Amino acid sequence: MRRYLLLTIAAIGLAVLTTGCFNFSRDYEELYYYQVDYTSPPVTDAVPQKDVIVRVGTFAVAPAYQGQQIVYSTSALRRKRYDYHLWVVNPGDMLGDLFARDMVGAGTYKGVITTYSSLNPDYELEGVVDEIYEKDEGEEWYAVLSVRCVFFAYSNRAKHILFQRTFKETVRAKEHSPVSIAYAMSEAAQKISARLQYAINVAVSKQEELKRMEGEL
Repeated sequence: MRRYLLLTIAAIGLAVLTTGCFNFSRDYEELYYYQVDYTSPPVTDAVPQKDVIVRVGTFAVAPAYQGQQIVYSTSALRRKRYDYHLWVVNPGDMLGDLFARDMVGAGTYKGVITTYSSLNPDYELEGVVDEIYEKDEGEEWYAVLSVRCVFFAYSNRAKHILFQRTFKETVRAKEHSPVSIAYAMSEAAQKISARLQYAINVAVSKQEELKRMEGEL
């Protein structure tokens, strides 16, 4: 009985190998991961606020663009996803980290922290990535990035919105390829970061000046 069982298993194994159910020479499609990255934009005319701590909070992603697969569009209402070309991490996490990095590098504030910090912030930035996709228009491909931001101040543990604004950039890709889209998306993110930092610096300066005036009354 045991010999019969062994012979049966051997026969099944041989049949599987000879029929090609396991093709060890098959070429599998490789996954390609892309990162948005750029040189931090220069900050000009920023008034140093060395007593201020700013927290960069969570950046959510609109449902149509959630996940790591890169989304592309060939018409106004059509969206598709690449099977093998992906962002290296969730786009919201990637952009939030970049904005925090840029603010740290600018050196305008006493501290720039994230949600992992136990420090209490004076101001906080939150946002939603409304759009992040490749837009194909015939011979021209574009990277489209739109980020909706809310910036607010803390006062007596309450939140006071200072501004709510959408920052959008569209950058033409140099070539028809996902890697070229990644470069164009990086340029779009850099432009948004510069505009966002300027808006934050203006809002903080006004708020801090208001606090000083109220303290003098």
